[in-house]
Amino acid sequence: MATCDKRLVNGGQETLVIFSLVTSQVEDFMDIEKHLKTFLCNNVAEAGGGKLRSSYAHEIVAAFLGYGRKQDLVADLKTQTGSDLELLRQASHLLVDADLVDRRCLDIEQASLSDKHGSIVKLPSPEQVIVRLRAILEYWRERPISLILIYDDGRQWIEQVHDNLLFELTESLSGVMADTNAFFGEMTVDTGGVWWGESTVELTCEGMLHGEQDRDRMYLGDKIDFQATLKFTRSGGRTGVKDASFTAFGAVDHSVYY
Repeated sequence: MATCDKRLVNGGQETLVIFSLVTSQVEDFMDIEKHLKTFLCNNVAEAGGGKLRSSYAHEIVAAFLGYGRKQDLVADLKTQTGSDLELLRQASHLLVDADLVDRRCLDIEQASLSDKHGSIVKLPSPEQVIVRLRAILEYWRERPISLILIYDDGRQWIEQVHDNLLFELTESLSGVMADTNAFFGEMTVDTGGVWWGESTVELTCEGMLHGEQDRDRMYLGDKIDFQATLKFTRSGGRTGVKDASFTAFGAVDHSVYY
């Protein structure tokens, strides 16, 4: 199942900055966590956004990795859980809480206004911060990783995977479609959600597939109600996942007859 993979930030200058930071093989996740902080500090300064303190950058990196506080990330790195972060090398996707990163960035910008010993900080958008940090992880992993941004409303992930979600639905519900005389190529989504389990993460949605009736054949319905789940196995920290699987259930909507 493909995902949103838009590069919000491109350009040779940024690539050179990344290479200058990752100049040797990174041995463990604690090293890459330091690279993430260093890159963020340098990137903000070069963009004219003021000098970003290391402690502020640490908070943003923690949010990027799914931690509410940097202390929680530090605690994991110091315990056996820290080795679990190494599993990010095997992850196929990052499910990043964009609202958490946004809140942390806003907190830091506000804190910088009253910081007598630092400069006022103006950060890029949370989406740009996330994509830039993802780039560092990709150099560490030596291969790409797909990205899905998770928001509090539980629905916006659907827009990021819309085309592939529609394809998976038409494949999974082909039997239901065969009970109609319609051609299906559109969908609407009414609800969506994210469930974070101990070992899995599930992205769920409910909605309707809309079809176009074959006018030369009997009308048997042209809408299908569906429930769908995109399930991942957790792989590394609080954001890394892999082994995506898709399931869907649906039935022809017969409300027109009532």
